[in-house]
Amino acid sequence: MTTKKEIIGNYDTTARIYDMQYREEQLLKISFTLKRVMPRAGDTVIDAGCGTGMLFEHLDHCGLLVGVDPSINMLREARKRTREGGNTELVLGDVEALPFRGGSCDVVFCISVLQLMDDPRRGLEEILRILKSRGSFAATLIRKARFAQDLDRFVRGAFVELYDSESMKDVFLIGQRID
Repeated sequence: MTTKKEIIGNYDTTARIYDMQYREEQLLKISFTLKRVMPRAGDTVIDAGCGTGMLFEHLDHCGLLVGVDPSINMLREARKRTREGGNTELVLGDVEALPFRGGSCDVVFCISVLQLMDDPRRGLEEILRILKSRGSFAATLIRKARFAQDLDRFVRGAFVELYDSESMKDVFLIGQRID
């Protein structure tokens, strides 16, 4: 089993070429996700596991956009997608222990990250913890991940819909916090 440290090292090593390898695939996932969860103007949005920041290009209208990633080199690439004086902040952090107050954001995205976690259930709990009541989230993971088909069973305190997309290689969990 690959350790978290090894995964981060792999992303640090491949950050500069990540977009060349995965841009088309990731943009399909982003498009699918944004058709189901689109932040409103002024919303506080967290991109948990932001990678190179591809999602940023679609969220200029947000009040605050925060990209979180454990790979410093991925964050360096993401910085290239931010505007000087813009609404985007970058944070070196772990999705399984998000460095935000509970109930502090309106929308959380977590695209192609859950399968990399030691405990995806913990990652989903963290996403729900930081969401405001009625806040929305979208999480995806690769279909072949061992827990992909049971993903919606991990979520407590939220209304969720599960989309299984063979063409995009992912399972999509779209939901809203209820409490």
